Amino acid sequence: IGNTYAASDLVAQIKLVNGGKKLEQQIRQVILLKEGQPYSEADLQGTMQLLKQWGRFERMQVFPEHHEDGWYITFDLLPGLIISQINFRGQFPYLTSRISRNVGLRVGEVYQRDSIIDEVKKVRLFFEREGYFATTVKVKEDVNDSAGVVALTFNIQKGPRLRWRAINVEGNTVFPYGFFVAKINPWFPYKPARLRESVEKIRDAYVAKGYPRARVHVKEIQRDFENRKVDIWLTVNEQSHLSLDFVGNSQINNRTLRKTVTFFKERSYDYYEMRQSEAALQQLYY
Repeated sequence: IGNTYAASDLVAQIKLVNGGKKLEQQIRQVILLKEGQPYSEADLQGTMQLLKQWGRFERMQVFPEHHEDGWYITFDLLPGLIISQINFRGQFPYLTSRISRNVGLRVGEVYQRDSIIDEVKKVRLFFEREGYFATTVKVKEDVNDSAGVVALTFNIQKGPRLRWRAINVEGNTVFPYGFFVAKINPWFPYKPARLRESVEKIRDAYVAKGYPRARVHVKEIQRDFENRKVDIWLTVNEQSHLSLDFVGNSQINNRTLRKTVTFFKERSYDYYEMRQSEAALQQLYY
């Protein structure tokens, strides 16, 4: 005996409004609910999930209304524009592919206008990391309504590069001031990534000199955009020098033993590193 349903339990009408009409035939194939069949909240939610996975709509809303003669369901679906092209202008000397990896937009995806502000920020941040500050980025939209696509062009006007003016160092006794200046190399313009590399090279130099626990920090950076200059303050905490003596090593030279201990790789010489170094040295003789 089949189930019987009252008219009020059935779907009386499924209506598509706004841009959803353009894709009505395809949309109705996705909708799990059918007119004349029982209404199901699970099928309604499942339909919305399928429409979301389709990734074709910029806006998706559903309005189910219950009446005496059944359920009236209205789908408000606004198809989004599909991104057909993403172009960059003014990015020289950087390749388009390199900048594209930093943005979240992709050709073939639905264009979300609300996200374009974040994408502009990502492009500006890319150039800031490369040393170009106050970069201007404007996005031009070329919309083809009949085809439902949009071509995006990022017009980039790179900001000025900053040059080093003052390099200040405090706490250094092992290396002279000129050593720090040479590592930062003021002949090159200021670039955050290059500065991080320079600081890391200074730390490595301390380790090689026998100061594994030395700390080098950027205390302050002042950027003068009006004069296109930058000043930096470095603080150095050299801590104690580590001297290593190896006794009784007739088979392995001291240089190999020094590379084997973990003090310099881990930049520490506490009790744990002593035990780790001891274990590493023992492995050489097995």
